[in-house]
Amino acid sequence: MIKMTKAKMIEIVMGYRDDKPRDFWESMDEDTLANIIELEKIRLKQQASDAVATLA
Repeated sequence: MIKMTKAKMIEIVMGYRDDKPRDFWESMDEDTLANIIELEKIRLKQQASDAVATLA
């Protein structure tokens, strides 16, 4: 994974998850934010795969 600043990681997470305020994400460490980003990528890929499967 590309090394990025905590501020950039928070921006990415907030792009995926707008259900929590910035302060919530700022309270987390970089490892936790990185894990959330990876999990959100997996979730979005699965959603896309499921959507394509319904078209077939």
